Amino acid sequence: MYIAILFAFLTGVTKVVSRHINAELSAKVGSMRSTVYNFTFGLITSCLLLLITNTFRFYTQLPDIKGWMLLGGVLSVGVVFLLNVVVVKIPSINMTLLLFVGQMVAALILDALLEGSFSFGKLMGVVFVTLGLIFILLNNKRTPESQG
Repeated sequence: MYIAILFAFLTGVTKVVSRHINAELSAKVGSMRSTVYNFTFGLITSCLLLLITNTFRFYTQLPDIKGWMLLGGVLSVGVVFLLNVVVVKIPSINMTLLLFVGQMVAALILDALLEGSFSFGKLMGVVFVTLGLIFILLNNKRTPESQG
């Protein structure tokens, strides 16, 4: 359980660092090229890891995989492209909060639709976190001169 918590935390850290690196690359070469570079080098890295770990025989499982299950890669390209476009326009903390709320809303909807598990408590949690986000965003809009 603790290792899962650690990995979830490290995933959050790597997402923020990756987003920053992608923003720098996007500013240098453009959003579309940055996305292509990102996934090209990701593919190379994945292939190297498969070779190193001797798990490259994954292709034998491809006939058993339903086509819709491969949409994660398509959605990932969209995520990276959208982040490359907006990350240079929104401060990192605001971007992280907006992504977090978006993930929570999507998870709430998916849980309700796919798992049939909806709870008023989860909905209220999302509402309160969203209100907290709004509070933080409104507070960030104030300039130091208007606060003093």
